[in-house]
Amino acid sequence: MFGFEEWQSEHPHIISLKLEFKPYKEFKSLEKISGFFEYYYNFSDPILFIPNIKIDRYDLKTKEKIIIMTLDEYLKSVDEAYHILDYKNKKPIFVPVSLKFGIEDIKNLAKEYIKREYFNIWFDFEGSAITKPKIARIRTFLREFEEKNRIGDIIVYSTNIKREIISNIKSEKSPSSDILASVIGSNLVGVNRELPRPITYPLSKEERREELRKHKARVFDPSTYYYLKVEASNYNVKKRNQLMDPKYNTLFNSKLLDDELIAQTDYFLKEMNIMKYSTQKSMIKEYKAGELKKDLFRGEAKITEWL
Repeated sequence: MFGFEEWQSEHPHIISLKLEFKPYKEFKSLEKISGFFEYYYNFSDPILFIPNIKIDRYDLKTKEKIIIMTLDEYLKSVDEAYHILDYKNKKPIFVPVSLKFGIEDIKNLAKEYIKREYFNIWFDFEGSAITKPKIARIRTFLREFEEKNRIGDIIVYSTNIKREIISNIKSEKSPSSDILASVIGSNLVGVNRELPRPITYPLSKEERREELRKHKARVFDPSTYYYLKVEASNYNVKKRNQLMDPKYNTLFNSKLLDDELIAQTDYFLKEMNIMKYSTQKSMIKEYKAGELKKDLFRGEAKITEWL
């Protein structure tokens, strides 16, 4: 997993890993795999993310959720990984927050991180969108830091965010998810991650491939916060053809997102508030008849005051 082209060593290369197994079922302690963390340290630069861990799974037979990691075990793994990575360390270490924990566990996790003075935080969305439950958990987590007067000490990195809240192949526009990361309190936003979804209506193999390609090749519209189908955008034919290429599409959207995050920052530094700017975007006003607007700015602007 650490293999990459030599030219990449000259550029930032951040690894945000989630372990899909319970470490203490395989090893007595993380020291048993300290060699893995030595590679992890050297190949991740300029910052380090302590690996997140999958905390539960869904059993298809019993249709029940099975707990893989308790909160205590999760904290133990974070502490052990931090100890290993901090040896002769010169890089900021970010501790993970699994947003699959419930509200009470999220609250207790925040309290423990405050005690340990872990102030570099990364929210792992694990390929999910920024939705009402996620917003509630993040608000709960940040509130603990605010109540302890430590909100100004933390840096929040959010990554592995689903590009869109929901995406309908028949719709020309889809509400964006990734651009909301800064609004919910993230100082830094990493790459998004989304597995392809199958087309559900009957088509030939080639037709399905082409429809999926068109469906996924959407382009971010910073004026509305929707992702538009390329064919519904205002770009010329040449640009539309370029945007149908997955690699080019990803890079192009990344630049659009980066420019919009800069615009958000500029507005915030001028007005010291982001609510008025964000709520002018039609997607935030329209999604579920304004429900998203209420969730993001529920009677207060405190979460955005320290961006």
